[in-house]
Amino acid sequence: LILCLSPSAVLAQTPDPVVQRLEQAAALIGNNRLVEAERRLTAISRTTPNSPVVLNLMGTIRAKQKRLNEAESLFLQALRNDETFKGARMNLVYLYLLKGDADKASFQLKEILRFEPNNTEASQKLLDLLFSNRKYDEYISAAEKLRAAGPVSAQTLVRLGDAYLAKGTLADAESIYLTALEGRLDNAFGVDDLAGKR
Repeated sequence: LILCLSPSAVLAQTPDPVVQRLEQAAALIGNNRLVEAERRLTAISRTTPNSPVVLNLMGTIRAKQKRLNEAESLFLQALRNDETFKGARMNLVYLYLLKGDADKASFQLKEILRFEPNNTEASQKLLDLLFSNRKYDEYISAAEKLRAAGPVSAQTLVRLGDAYLAKGTLADAESIYLTALEGRLDNAFGVDDLAGKR
């Protein structure tokens, strides 16, 4: 189970002594010292009730304890207090994937991208999720949006070609495959040029 523990943007809004205690609690969670971490978080929550960071960390503890419904509730509560809190959203993504709910995971990734349109981690996870669940129309839309913003990986292009192929739009698939191939050839020539200059 991989969970996001580093809520730096939210911590920036938290008083310094509390930040240190939250970082210690996160370290305890990372070391699977869950009882001690929970005890510290409970003490912190008395002075900072409804803190998104505390709720996220408590949710992380519940998820590690395989108490997924409680974890979900805590992550959602953290988001009600700060809808832009990426750590809680990413934790929900992982939790929903564990629960087998790709639609809810996809929604959380889209929400991250709504607040952080250039978040490459969320973009790539969303593309992977859409493609693996054969949501080709959504994949095409998201991948084309990424392409319009700048260069994308060869893997993204090949999958985009595959998505167009699955939709039966052969001309679009061929064009994308050729673009992916050109990118790979350009990279290969670049490597050869560097090798020849030695």
